[in-house]
Amino acid sequence: MALVLATGPAAAGPDADVTTVGGDQRDSFVRTSIEYRQSRETSQVVREDVGAAGTDPLGAVPVRDDLDSEHVRHTVTPRLEAAVSRSLWMTLALPIVVSDTRTLSLHSGVDRASSTTLLDGFLPMAGYDADHPSTGFADGDDRVFRGRQRRGLDQVLVGLGVTLMNQRRDPHKPTWKVGAEAGIAVGKVARFDSMNPGGNEAVGRGVHEIHLFTTVAKRVSFVEPYFSLSWKAPVLVKDASLYQDLGYGSTNVLPPQQAQLRFGIEAAALDRPARDLRIGVDLGTRLDARFEGRDYSELWEVFALAGNANAANAPLVLDADPVTTGRQDLSHPGISNVENHLDLGAQLAVRAQLGKNFQLAALAELVWKTDHAITFADAGIDLPSCSAGQTAGCEVLNNDLIDAGTEEENPAFAPQVDLVGHRYRSVSGAGLVLGFMAQGSF
Repeated sequence: MALVLATGPAAAGPDADVTTVGGDQRDSFVRTSIEYRQSRETSQVVREDVGAAGTDPLGAVPVRDDLDSEHVRHTVTPRLEAAVSRSLWMTLALPIVVSDTRTLSLHSGVDRASSTTLLDGFLPMAGYDADHPSTGFADGDDRVFRGRQRRGLDQVLVGLGVTLMNQRRDPHKPTWKVGAEAGIAVGKVARFDSMNPGGNEAVGRGVHEIHLFTTVAKRVSFVEPYFSLSWKAPVLVKDASLYQDLGYGSTNVLPPQQAQLRFGIEAAALDRPARDLRIGVDLGTRLDARFEGRDYSELWEVFALAGNANAANAPLVLDADPVTTGRQDLSHPGISNVENHLDLGAQLAVRAQLGKNFQLAALAELVWKTDHAITFADAGIDLPSCSAGQTAGCEVLNNDLIDAGTEEENPAFAPQVDLVGHRYRSVSGAGLVLGFMAQGSF
């Protein structure tokens, strides 16, 4: 079946359905599909609390409960897939976000008088409701932040793939495909301005990315085991993107690279080739490795609110030029350095071919995330000692420290949240994904 219902980013055919896409025996074909996807992610946000009463100063850094996060996104993706030859195909996809909402609430047992986010002034004591920024939330409401409902387009996805082996042509071999997909940033960049929260409801990141993948599948009787490997990395950022290199001691300024391993098995519950009727059940799992980089975390809008250089007494305002006397105010962009972590997904999909040119699919996936820091910026880079006559790219003091007021400092480092003992961590992360797809071919 040539179905394209993905659990990850929309890809050039095979990454979305490794079992059969691209295996058409005709010299040319065109497939169009529409996919709906709903994802709901939840996590608990805790805060490192160095020096907390009753803790061992020589033990692990203690943490305290703070917030619960919920992120819900609805995406509709129209897709076009066209064969260039019997083994080569191209795809075009437009993942359109029709709704994206984020909410933060007090964790059970935490009140406004004990939340470090509120006590440190990152949010007002009444919370911040982007729909009603002047009033916050009513007494008794556990919510402390609600962002605007966002919508729009981040990237246009253009892919190219090739089938190196095809079981339909040679039953003794598996179907093996390789491909690449370019994510071309076209959407307005998502920003948050507490002075005008409705002024930006975009979802774009302003990042151009490359996605490489390979897939292998082989049908044996009524079952078809498969696996895939993929890697995605940023290659270029737009000037309007929040991912800007501030220079000096900046590190890990780009979005995280990602690697994925996916495997599973599809079994035919009903297979009547003479009538072009087939129903398959797919059980699969995936492991995503997300490497350290700057990203839109659970608290990105809170950091942007608390770091607005145009607001009075904003606690997270950055210093754009650490070597100049005094603070050169720079608004915190909201994105922060996020620690390496893993996502594990388990999916159940049902795929049905109903006639020669029409297919339907439905998918449910449970996702678990490993615990990780979401404020993980380095203080800077310790430069080598200056040699005779050298004045730039080195340090006058010969030490292993990041010297304040020098070019060793990282302008994106906010000690209130990035310093060990004060960092935010995302724990108990989980998600649920539901998807539906309809596809026609001709």
